[in-house]
Amino acid sequence: MRIILFFIAFFLTAPSIFSQNKIYHFDLSLIESNGATLADGLKSADYDIQLRAAQQAATWGKAEHIPDLLFLLHNFRNSITLERHYETMAAAAYALGQIGIAEHEMSPVDDLQAAALKQPNRLLVKECWMALAKLLPETESFGVRLEDAYKNNPEIPHNQYACLALASRKRINQSDLVKSILSFDEILNWEEEARVALAQVLSRTDYDFLSGNAPSDTLYKSKVKRWIQNEQSKYVRLQFGRLASRYEWWTLLNDLACSQDEQIAEPAIQVMLAKDSTFISNIFWVDLKKASAFNYMRVGIHFNQFNHDQIRAVLKSFPDHSYEQVEMAGVWNEKGHPDAQNFIMHQYSETDDLFQRISWVKKMSHSYLFIDTLLSKDFFTSPPALQNAIVECALEYGKSNALFSETLFPGWFAMLWTSQDPGVLAQLATWTRERAEKLKGDAFLIQTLEQTLPLFQRSQTIETYNELVNTLNAVRTDGLTTELLATNHRPFPSEKEWKKNQSCKVKLKTDVGTVVVKLNGLAAPESVSNLLQLCKDHYYDSIAFHRVVPNFVVQAGCTRGDGMSGMPYVISSEFMGHNFAPLHIGMASAGKHTESAQWFITLAYTPNLNGRYTEFGEVVRGKKVLRKIQVGTRILKMREQHLF
Repeated sequence: MRIILFFIAFFLTAPSIFSQNKIYHFDLSLIESNGATLADGLKSADYDIQLRAAQQAATWGKAEHIPDLLFLLHNFRNSITLERHYETMAAAAYALGQIGIAEHEMSPVDDLQAAALKQPNRLLVKECWMALAKLLPETESFGVRLEDAYKNNPEIPHNQYACLALASRKRINQSDLVKSILSFDEILNWEEEARVALAQVLSRTDYDFLSGNAPSDTLYKSKVKRWIQNEQSKYVRLQFGRLASRYEWWTLLNDLACSQDEQIAEPAIQVMLAKDSTFISNIFWVDLKKASAFNYMRVGIHFNQFNHDQIRAVLKSFPDHSYEQVEMAGVWNEKGHPDAQNFIMHQYSETDDLFQRISWVKKMSHSYLFIDTLLSKDFFTSPPALQNAIVECALEYGKSNALFSETLFPGWFAMLWTSQDPGVLAQLATWTRERAEKLKGDAFLIQTLEQTLPLFQRSQTIETYNELVNTLNAVRTDGLTTELLATNHRPFPSEKEWKKNQSCKVKLKTDVGTVVVKLNGLAAPESVSNLLQLCKDHYYDSIAFHRVVPNFVVQAGCTRGDGMSGMPYVISSEFMGHNFAPLHIGMASAGKHTESAQWFITLAYTPNLNGRYTEFGEVVRGKKVLRKIQVGTRILKMREQHLF
């Protein structure tokens, strides 16, 4: 009996084992060849390899792979189309969008449009819409008309996919398509992700049919307002602040600002803080005061509703260096008021906590005198993260000052370049390269860059070295170029490790609670293997979250505390077609194949990250803890937990 059971178990699991072995060796060959073996995989007659190659083409694909991907998109290898074939076809569509070459001699645009119109599979049609959004120029309309799409495939929610496509690449200036999207069915019946996308689309462009008063626009206007009034999703309502501002629906903006949920209120408050004094009559002050004394004061200070004694009294009522005190002082200093600057500088001087000091420095960007003081007195004795914050502040001042050349050259800028900190110099190099046309041929810059390069020509500082090289090449006028250094690549995980990591979790114990993340080791084997090894090495223990953007991401993994550190190696990007929904974890990077140790967790739908960053897991426990995380919150311990 045991022998019979053994053979039954063997025959059930053997195909899966053999399939995994093939996929592992294909992935390994792809990494070792730097993508050169992708074409062999796309041409393979083996279904598992064919699918994996189509998925990997999203990361490694080039123009030369377009013919093979089109072959897979049309499923030419098979006389019939099975459910499993659609997975490969959808992966091919996604990869074609990632490659992003519409002008190729075998342009995929017509093929993607045809598939979106005629194919019955939802995943495939969705990926075709998304790929078209990436391929077509911003000013060009979609070739797929919703009327035609619904005529061919009435069971597929084309309007929702069109919305996702527009939002993912900011292709939003298409009034006729947006009207078609709105006309098909009730918005509240859509998937949550699509409703978020629609709010993003409507809030980025002023559509006349929503802001005007023409009788023909009544249908669209009433439909959108009915949707807004009945919308319950927090993630959708986060987008309504900008939408209300776009169409001057001030009652809605005030309602959002008065929400008991801080996540919903904050975006609306930020919209108010971006308005000038002409907006003041549109604020319902009494309602705002009842809802939040803190927000009431912030908005009131912005619109000059309080005198300086009142502001000082409120600031002193908050705990020193608290989020509320810092934010309110920053609003007070928006116009560079001397009293506000003195208060900020005093608070900065009174604390020795690194992250508190950084938070105060970031509120000084309007304060020439105090930035000058920081640079001359504190800069060279400060830890790297504070140095970086001072540089950010100085450059922010220079960016907003029309005469930045006179104020930054050769004074502040020359002083900053004397730093030997890799993070500071990488930031200066990036800032300079963005202004390369204006600074081309500058003798001081060229000489400084040439003298600085030898200091960073080693594996630990390759990223800084290459930033400096790119900047030097951009400002040179002699026609010479300096070669970039090749980065060290972490070895691909062993087959045993690759299989073990396909289902695993990590637990983060932080100052404010515990978060558990389930990892996807099959879709992102390098990212998962790297993270687990760093956990095993205790790398993340005591590291602080250095970046927290409300309703966007929390980010950690930097030993310096400023986002400028990592490991002396990189791992590959793994763009396998995932979408960044709320509470997903992704690898931070400075470009393709530059991932190392830093990661982030999303706090909302972030379609702008799809296909640009590796997504490799999601939070399964501790969702409320993420809302408590602030800059400076520490990871006490981060360890692997197996699912079984």
